[in-house]
Amino acid sequence: MNRSFKKSLVAAAVVAACGLSATASAFEYAMSHLDVEQFTITTTTPGSVNSFTFNLNNSADLGGPPSSHSATCGGNVALNNCSASGNVLDAQVATVGTPVRTENNFTFIGPTNASSYSGADSVIRTAQLVDGVPSSAEQIAEINVAGNGFGQSSANLQSNTTLSFTGTGNTFDINFLADPDLRAAINDPPGGVHSAQANLATTFTLTSNTSDIRIQWSPTGTGFNDCVITGTASAGVTCTETFDTQSLNVNVSTGTNPSDIPVSFEQPTTLTQFGLHIAGLPLATYSLALSSVTSANVLSIQAVPEPISLALVGVALVGIAGTARRRKHKA
Repeated sequence: MNRSFKKSLVAAAVVAACGLSATASAFEYAMSHLDVEQFTITTTTPGSVNSFTFNLNNSADLGGPPSSHSATCGGNVALNNCSASGNVLDAQVATVGTPVRTENNFTFIGPTNASSYSGADSVIRTAQLVDGVPSSAEQIAEINVAGNGFGQSSANLQSNTTLSFTGTGNTFDINFLADPDLRAAINDPPGGVHSAQANLATTFTLTSNTSDIRIQWSPTGTGFNDCVITGTASAGVTCTETFDTQSLNVNVSTGTNPSDIPVSFEQPTTLTQFGLHIAGLPLATYSLALSSVTSANVLSIQAVPEPISLALVGVALVGIAGTARRRKHKA
């Protein structure tokens, strides 16, 4: 084998080896985050809150044993087991892999080719029914897989409030500020199968417990009224969005390599306004259910190196070793 051919073969092998090592420098990343501030409920006619419950659940895994934590509190305005000092309700952070997500740190870790991690966290900082100030909450689900692997993370916030109206023609208003952030990204060597998805789902549902009325609002940030009224007793009930500035119900996904898809994505908090006005509610007992879910999942199946690539790596190693021996003998 002549020297020039050997050099060409070694060079090709080195290129192949670099392609194989790039597999270890790959990532799939997804993140969903929601920050809610200044959340208030107001009525223009007398009413009373009978009971309420708050629930948080965080879960994270990387295809193995999951990390999962939850927290619940409730009662009524006069007597409840929620915290009146510090955070009203706080579920322990769920975290797997490195870097480790720390408690109540909602900073975006971001994509990395150095390690795999999955984390989720949620907290209700204040609650109008507990400490008398506007409610606020934050939640995040974030995951990154470097190389082969899969996993998911999710943070769920739910509340259920039962209230009674004593008059007729009642009105009910919800107002708050919110900042949603989502991102899905893939950066891998060619070939293989890849997926990254981030999800945000936020829904408010007011249901009469004594008559057939159901009102559901899922803000999507469009010019259309996202409030839907159903039920045989709903005649005369109206529901209007007063503010709907961006979508709180969105899925971001990609299977394209490489790709990076952000939606309302920015690290500094950028709050925008949301509002709903319901009128014409008849005398009844109602339940207001709130559900907010942030979730993320990824999958990475790296392309298996072809036998010729493995052979070239072997040739490269032999060639490099032979060159080193010749240099040693000449010395």
